[in-house]
Amino acid sequence: MPDLTGRVAAVLGGNILDVLTLVAGDPAYRHGAACHTAGSQELLATTGLFMIATLLGGLLIRQTCG
Repeated sequence: MPDLTGRVAAVLGGNILDVLTLVAGDPAYRHGAACHTAGSQELLATTGLFMIATLLGGLLIRQTCG
């Protein structure tokens, strides 16, 4: 298993992104849990937008810091 580090990073990265999406979305929605109310299309769109924002933020930081 020479690529164990990459596999572990992929699993942890995906789970951390899911948790960050919930942390950002749950306080903003005051009518209960956002996961129970939103449909699959809303959750997919929110997760996609959050992933794009995270990627763009990382690219901007990488560009300024080298």
